[in-house]
Amino acid sequence: MSKDKRSRDMVHAIDKDVRSGKREMNRSQMELQRQEKSLISEIKKYAHQGDKAMCARLAQQLISVRKHMAQNTQMSVQMSQVGCQARMCAAQQRLVNISANTSKTLAAVNKVSTLMQNALFLMYL
Repeated sequence: MSKDKRSRDMVHAIDKDVRSGKREMNRSQMELQRQEKSLISEIKKYAHQGDKAMCARLAQQLISVRKHMAQNTQMSVQMSQVGCQARMCAAQQRLVNISANTSKTLAAVNKVSTLMQNALFLMYL
């Protein structure tokens, strides 16, 4: 199996993991949004009843939920960056392989041309 194929398989596996991770993050984000809406409605209900202590506790929970939502978003962005970095690394690996093959080809061509030049030189002596 060539290095290029192995790097492609590695990138494919990383992309698969990133996609599944992002789906999980989206599920988590939707759950947090549901909790946020629920907390807001409960805060409004207790505020209408005049229960300040309960409103304060629920407001703290709401702040915590919003903090988790922000962390979730940040993690999703970082996961996307990991996938991009893996693809870039694989592309660079392909370029390295291409340049290595090109240098081998050029060395072979130089060897042949040197032999031809030597033969021509000997013919004209």
